[in-house]
Amino acid sequence: MLIGQRIRFVRLFRGMKQEELAEKIGLGGGENGRTRISQYENGKRTPKEDLLEKISDALQIDSFGANPQQLVLLIIIGKCDINILIHILN
Repeated sequence: MLIGQRIRFVRLFRGMKQEELAEKIGLGGGENGRTRISQYENGKRTPKEDLLEKISDALQIDSFGANPQQLVLLIIIGKCDINILIHILN
């Protein structure tokens, strides 16, 4: 799973909109912030390390460098709907 896919997965798991995430990490909550988050999630842009750390903090996870099993664990323990993961992987 790519970094952008992980960002999207966890953001959806947290019930957060792209605009909300953008605001929390200092990109602004408007259309520009939403567009940047969308670009990260779709792999059109790659967030720099400092921004990735802010994203990790905002989404309350350790690191996006962690293995994909960490995300699958959320499904196993019932914290996320498997359909979200299936959608991301397609």
